Amino acid sequence: MSYDLYAVPMAREEPPKYRQIADDLRARIVSGEFPPDTRLPSKAQMMARYEVALATVNSAIAELREAGLAETVQGSGTFARKPPEPEPSDYDRVMARMDQISDQVTQLEERLAAVEREHR
Repeated sequence: MSYDLYAVPMAREEPPKYRQIADDLRARIVSGEFPPDTRLPSKAQMMARYEVALATVNSAIAELREAGLAETVQGSGTFARKPPEPEPSDYDRVMARMDQISDQVTQLEERLAAVEREHR
């Protein structure tokens, strides 16, 4: 006979602490509080500020690195990086292609009109 650990599935009400820290730092980088190439607070400072363990700070920094918002230089610290440009949405890509097609149609109409004028 097997028993589940919990009778009711446990729901987490808030994101994990490392994600909360990463979100806070991300907002501060994007807002310009930490401009590109600015050193972020040290791990010890982050541990004190957020009242978390080193592993939690390391996870938050890893998330920022994966997002392209931070770079760690061994012996120097972690530095803010310019936020990457957002990828265009599907809508923006479709609209850009529509503009290209519209331009091509206009060029073809002009060429056709020129050919028709020559053959009159």
